Amino acid sequence: MGVDIQIFEALIPGRFISFNIPIPDHTNILRFAVLDSPIPPTGVPQVATLIVPKDRESDWIFCTESGNFQLLFSSPGVSRLILIGKVPLEDPASVFVRYKYDKDQDAQYRRDVGISVETFLFTLIPKVVDKAATIPLLDFADGVVSGVVLEVVVGARVGEMLVEDVELESVLEGSCINTTTKVREFMRRLRFKRMPNHVQTMVRIDSLKVGKKVPDVGVLAQQYCIAMVASLSVIEYCVEERIRLGSKPRALCLGVGGGTLLSFLRSKLGFEVEGAEMDEEVLRVGRKYFGLGDCETVKIHVGDAIEIVQKLASGNNEFEVIMVDLNAWEPWTGTGAPPVEFLSRESLWACRCLIRDYGILVMNVITQSKSSSSYRALVQDLGSVFDGLYEIDVGGEDNVVLIASTSTEPLPSPVADSHNSFRKKLRTVIAGEYLDSIKKIPCQS
Repeated sequence: MGVDIQIFEALIPGRFISFNIPIPDHTNILRFAVLDSPIPPTGVPQVATLIVPKDRESDWIFCTESGNFQLLFSSPGVSRLILIGKVPLEDPASVFVRYKYDKDQDAQYRRDVGISVETFLFTLIPKVVDKAATIPLLDFADGVVSGVVLEVVVGARVGEMLVEDVELESVLEGSCINTTTKVREFMRRLRFKRMPNHVQTMVRIDSLKVGKKVPDVGVLAQQYCIAMVASLSVIEYCVEERIRLGSKPRALCLGVGGGTLLSFLRSKLGFEVEGAEMDEEVLRVGRKYFGLGDCETVKIHVGDAIEIVQKLASGNNEFEVIMVDLNAWEPWTGTGAPPVEFLSRESLWACRCLIRDYGILVMNVITQSKSSSSYRALVQDLGSVFDGLYEIDVGGEDNVVLIASTSTEPLPSPVADSHNSFRKKLRTVIAGEYLDSIKKIPCQS
């Protein structure tokens, strides 16, 4: 094994150690990953274990340091997380190549692994934790019941990424007491190895077409994307006036990925859209697998988003909305998106210069908690440049959508009751739950 067990007696904030070890009475060599939270515990540290689901050990979620840390941060209050699973395959193309989930088999597998490592597990507990204490076993459920990898590629700027088709199972609560319905959908997803637990792009695929799976760009499959589009209700007047004067409203999307936001804004809401993406390989993947198309109402800039914003701001460019969907390179530092460098006063002012009167900057934020210092600092940064701030909590996810406005209050649309108004169109294509949950927050200059 080559690891001194005594080093696990103390908690070292932010430490990550992984090792392989044969376990008696178990047919496979097992991989252990021991992670200590960067946040020191306020009392007796809590230790938890997570057994990797059967046949998922090569998924980047479970075999990379970034994926493991994201699992730790999705477990509030845990100071040390111990992951246990089979040794992953080294071939990058083996990541989740073909997977079929069987609930009973996985439950039996988890029981067998848990029994086989029970004795050794106690040697990985910090000295300050009572050895007689029960170590909770965490559940992992992402709804994936089957999956197949279509392509694993390497982008010059974003690194390794994969395109996968998955079958997802979700549970809908029924209208009657204690009734639930299981729903399965087929999705195509894009994930980056540097942030494997977060799906970069997801789109529904039509499995009914014979011999061909077609992405449905007319439906947003990710909740945070729906919330970002719902933010347009803050500027209904601005968009309505643009349309009334015979022009298309304009949107700038920073971070294209597979292009679902661009495609939706163009096809369902009639926007003229520009995008900024730093990696041409990501754009190739978007065009091949996710329905990202080139046309006169979509223009894509290749390069660093901050540089592109500053270049556009120096010209005669204005947009009703700028949508920011940029991920950070180190999600375990506190806020996984947007990157810290994007929040400089210079970059935020460049964004404001690009936004029309009563326009908005919409930002997807990946955060551990809205009470974290990094999130509070982000709100303060935006408040120092913009006049109005709003937020939308994305239920069930670690995303918050922040909306920064160039005005203190949204203006009501004078043609809101028109049959063809933008207000009616927006409410036709976006679920009302996010439209009705936009919350104004105080600016902190």
